Amino acid sequence: MPENTLTIVVVTYNSAAFVRGCIESLLAHAPKVPHRIVFVDNASSDDTVRIVKEEFPQIELVELEENIGFGRGNNAGFAHAPARYYYCHNADAYLQDDILDKAVEAFEQDPKLGIAGLPLVYPDHSPQTSAYAASTPMKWALQGLAIGPIAKAVIAKDPTGLAAKALGKTRMGKTFAATHSGQDPVQSERPFVEEVDWVCGAAFLLRHELLETFGYGFDPDIFMYGEDEEFCLRASSAGWRIAKLNTTPVIHEFGWGKSVKSSRRVVDLKFDGLTTTINKTFADRPFSRAAMHAMLRMKYAVWKSRSASK
Repeated sequence: MPENTLTIVVVTYNSAAFVRGCIESLLAHAPKVPHRIVFVDNASSDDTVRIVKEEFPQIELVELEENIGFGRGNNAGFAHAPARYYYCHNADAYLQDDILDKAVEAFEQDPKLGIAGLPLVYPDHSPQTSAYAASTPMKWALQGLAIGPIAKAVIAKDPTGLAAKALGKTRMGKTFAATHSGQDPVQSERPFVEEVDWVCGAAFLLRHELLETFGYGFDPDIFMYGEDEEFCLRASSAGWRIAKLNTTPVIHEFGWGKSVKSSRRVVDLKFDGLTTTINKTFADRPFSRAAMHAMLRMKYAVWKSRSASK
């Protein structure tokens, strides 16, 4: 077992616009447990590496010769600084509070807790979904019918109403309802450790045993998109608990998500990542796999048309 308690891993790629704020937040809210902060740069062509080297020499920097993607970049950080636990933090995300010690304590208290995500908000502090139900043909079909915006409006209008409560009792709707209820995660009556199907990789903790269980962390076949869901579902299938920690949210710019509408390359990467995720997650469910691929192709057509219109 590694002696280091926690390694904070940040994967960067042309992240100069965010990297100062990201590092400053990590240093301001550094945990008290023994830890290392590792930035893995995916061959950035902007000033990301220079900023880290010159302005933050206390940060350990791993410079890769090529862009190997989000998941493999995090895996490189795990290998560089082995620890009992790892915290993956997006380059466009910022801690607001000293929450990492509490997160580590949650893992220490529950030896079956394999992965835990932190709540997310946008820079204006509006809620951003960070925990999800597993993808299924039914879930994707409902998303295709634009149920999300309707449900969000219903919850916002009456967070304690019958419709919101009913949605919150369903497997697909409980994390969505909790996110958009307007409740402060810290002040809510929800448990600190709340089991979910999967959590967003933007602010994501895991224990070292997962790497030993599988021989790797994030799936190296996924460049980006879908790797967090695949990892969580794979860990859950192996008997590990997946949870969201109801603590002070992490501010997340959601830069990649915004770029989907303007970049054909990002659209293609998302399609490829989700294709691989579907193939692996639904390997033993051929009919569901076929349905998911059909819906993904429809999503892809919409994404392409949006990127072409920008």
